[in-house]
Amino acid sequence: MGSSESIGRADELFSLIDKKWKIFRRKTTTSDPHPIIGYPSVSPSSSAIGMLPAPSARKSDELNVVQMVEAILKQSNTPPCVIIDEASDVVYIHGRTGKYLEPAQGRISANIIEMARPGLKQDLSTAI
Repeated sequence: MGSSESIGRADELFSLIDKKWKIFRRKTTTSDPHPIIGYPSVSPSSSAIGMLPAPSARKSDELNVVQMVEAILKQSNTPPCVIIDEASDVVYIHGRTGKYLEPAQGRISANIIEMARPGLKQDLSTAI
């Protein structure tokens, strides 16, 4: 988050990772009384497997989330940042991140740890 941003009244949804750099991790909850995005939740039971969306529907949901993030970032005065998924793969880059990231040499990878410039990899890995 930027220096003038906060999580507001959503402190029950996030745990603080680094106070100085304002890095937070989303807390996982079984039932969220105040969902930010109203996605249906499905418990991983045998009957629920048939209820999971098709891969094309999941891709569509992912694109909608990326579009929403992009719109929010463009409307705010957000410094350069990177949105990653649970595997630490880059989903979206906002602003000029060349000071911190560069494509890894060799086979192309979207993993942020592999893209981090020397000297940042260990701290970034720990923060994530």
